[in-house]
Amino acid sequence: MSILEGYLTEADLAVQLNKSVRTLQSWRQQRKGPPWTPMGTTILYSEDGTRAWLKTLEQQPVRSRRRTEAA
Repeated sequence: MSILEGYLTEADLAVQLNKSVRTLQSWRQQRKGPPWTPMGTTILYSEDGTRAWLKTLEQQPVRSRRRTEAA
C-alpha cells in the first residue's frame, strides 16, 4: 500500500471532473474548489476531501408551483 493511495494528481482529478488543469489552478487561486495538498511542485487532491467538497455542491430540485386557474 502506497502512502499516496487515496490521492489524485491535478491531471487525474481534471479528467474525472471533466475540467482542465488550468481550471483547477484557477480555482486554487480563487480559494474555491476541492481541498488540495502541495507536495513540492506537485498538487495532490485527496479522494475523501474531493467527495466532501462535491457534497457541499449538492442542490435540491426546486418544485415549481402550479398556478390554479380560477374558473
